Amino acid sequence: MENKEDVSSEEKSGSKFALPNISRRNFLVASGAATVVAGMAAAGVAGHANATSAMTYTGLEKESFDEDERFNRKPYERDKMPFNQVGTPRRINVLSNVSMYRRGNLGTLWGTGGQNVTTYLTNLGITVDNYQNATHSMLPNMNPTLREYYDEIKRLHGYDYFVDDLKYQLIITPQTALYRPGVERDFILHNAFYAGMQATNVASSVTSKTTDLPSLGTKRRKFKSPEHASKVIKKVGKLFGSPIVRIAKFNPNYVYDRGMGRRGYGHLEPIEIPDRWKYSIVLGAPMEWESFPGNPYFAHSYDGYANAGMYAARMVAYLKSLGYSARENSPIADYEMPMTPIAVEAGCGEQGRHGCCITPEFGANFRPSVVVTDLELEPDKPINLNLRKFCQNCKICAESCPSGAISFDDVREMNGNGYDGWNINLAFCNSFWAQVVGTVGCRVCIAVCPFSKRSNWIHRAARNLAIHDKTGVAASVLSWMEKTFYGAQDPQHFYYKGDNIYGIIGKQAWFFDVDSYMDEK
Repeated sequence: MENKEDVSSEEKSGSKFALPNISRRNFLVASGAATVVAGMAAAGVAGHANATSAMTYTGLEKESFDEDERFNRKPYERDKMPFNQVGTPRRINVLSNVSMYRRGNLGTLWGTGGQNVTTYLTNLGITVDNYQNATHSMLPNMNPTLREYYDEIKRLHGYDYFVDDLKYQLIITPQTALYRPGVERDFILHNAFYAGMQATNVASSVTSKTTDLPSLGTKRRKFKSPEHASKVIKKVGKLFGSPIVRIAKFNPNYVYDRGMGRRGYGHLEPIEIPDRWKYSIVLGAPMEWESFPGNPYFAHSYDGYANAGMYAARMVAYLKSLGYSARENSPIADYEMPMTPIAVEAGCGEQGRHGCCITPEFGANFRPSVVVTDLELEPDKPINLNLRKFCQNCKICAESCPSGAISFDDVREMNGNGYDGWNINLAFCNSFWAQVVGTVGCRVCIAVCPFSKRSNWIHRAARNLAIHDKTGVAASVLSWMEKTFYGAQDPQHFYYKGDNIYGIIGKQAWFFDVDSYMDEK
């Protein structure tokens, strides 16, 4: 008996222009695949239009799940952290994690005795011509902790941070200093905006090891239970302005091993963790979105810093007035601990390949602060949004990174701290920061991250697809769409060459457009 599904359309019609021989089943499969591709392309076009529309510059999700959170994290909460313990956990080395501190204090740490660092090196025979062959044993007065650090990093990763720090001091810093006077006019409005944001920096009052203690005689008020206390803290944090408020049990492994000459600590003085640090309250804010595509030159972190610092300062004052200890760690008040692992443990989001915490609401565009307290609280659980799988396949941040600081490798132990993740070469990162004229920092990795998009339906849909897909297909498709619609970024594009041409991701915000508004020659 003849199978009707196998009869070609040409045989049916007798026309030489008939469709090729294809079964109905295969035709439906092909049509379905074409529909999916066309639908994704249309969605990508719509998403790009929405993302570039001023109507979507909200910076927030348009609907809240409930009065407490803008994204329902409950289905994604896990008892286990979304990274693994692969070694013996230990405190975080401040010299490695805060390259700005190390390099900002090279004169002190190298033992120059107040002498100009470049002159000191020259007197020791270390110059731009031979610094690559220098050894740290050539600096007789170097802090022994720093000396041990240089040795350990070279043993663990093969990086010679001593030579890298010499390059930073002898080449990068002087070269950038030559560029900056020539771009002063271009950054008139930018620097004024920065000054305005700094006016709200009310959280810079951490000057000793005991500033977290409430005023003498303050009565300690009792909550009915840790659960009740947590509910109040979250409501109050939202009233103070923080769109995300989460709680984690304090983890001493996340505290830096030594101080940075601030917050009551001497340079590289060991940090003794007081018993009163029991819980961590995570707050934070996104950086404003308008200048976001202008990274690295015409964007900034200052509003996010100011807001995150203000939320923390308000929470500290609130807790102290109730009789509890409270100490802020924020971009304004400085740190005793890095923010990302605490934010991850509290369930704000997951750590991405670029090292930042990717939240459901803001992607990587989230500037966190942390308040440690002895108020008994009910900690939140970490969440698993399948982001590790996404970042494993995506690699956009690594491909775009001007400094080559972001690893293309699979996850492995991070800097010998006992947990797995992606290693970030923070010295390489900081070296590029120093070369960005007009502003400090980079933020390219945050800006190109597919999750760092303004709130609109297509990007929420893409986020949810990425979260639920465990095959890696969604990550590949969404990464392709990101590069197609927003453009792949050549890392060399971001280097300033001294010719007043700025390599940025998109278009600088209107309030950095000096030519249109200022009568300055």
